[in-house]
Amino acid sequence: MKTFIILSRTTFSLILSALISIPSFAQIKTSRIDPESLPDLVRFHDDFQAREITMPPVDVTELLKEDEEQSDLPPRFGKALKVDLGLDDGSWEETDLGRIWKLSIRSPGAFSVNLKFDRFFLPDSAELYIYNKERTMIMGPITSKVNKPKKGLATDLIQGDAVVLELFEPARHSGKTELHISRVVHGYKNMFGGEGEFYNVGYGASSNCHNDINCQQGNNWQEEAAAVAMVLIDQNTR
Repeated sequence: MKTFIILSRTTFSLILSALISIPSFAQIKTSRIDPESLPDLVRFHDDFQAREITMPPVDVTELLKEDEEQSDLPPRFGKALKVDLGLDDGSWEETDLGRIWKLSIRSPGAFSVNLKFDRFFLPDSAELYIYNKERTMIMGPITSKVNKPKKGLATDLIQGDAVVLELFEPARHSGKTELHISRVVHGYKNMFGGEGEFYNVGYGASSNCHNDINCQQGNNWQEEAAAVAMVLIDQNTR
């Protein structure tokens, strides 16, 4: 379901100014899925265990107090944890077609996890998937189409307190991948609906005052239907 959100002039100006410092990238599909429908790349390497990195505890009480004092800023949902994680921190396995790399990142108690890469480059035919431990949500395939001159990438929110990164690097491009994570965002507010501190609707849903863009009321807004509905700023925490 697509939704159309109208921003106030003040909010739009704030977001527009923040976008100047955010690297853009091509659209990457993020889906809620049945685990049995996972791509072969992910589903066929269960015997290959990923090394797990555990994030330090997050003081949610203190963060909520800070949020009350920063009510004039765009709403914050996560805490950015500084990390230094690269390909050497994961596990590799050789296959006939190339190499598989896996890394699991867990932030205990998080509603969601999203990542910021300060170095990101995939060679042709390489594929990266990011999914939760329950395998109900997956981002990918991420390919060389999202490579940028500044080699940055910000990921979508993945539901749950742990994510797995799984990379396939083809044999003919062995050693050409560059991946380095500088921030892991611990989502301390629930962006996926249900009970929580952040709104009362889920990520991807609309409030009662909004009409679905695919309903009759949206017939004259189909060009705008592809507009941005959510932008992450401030180390991808707001």
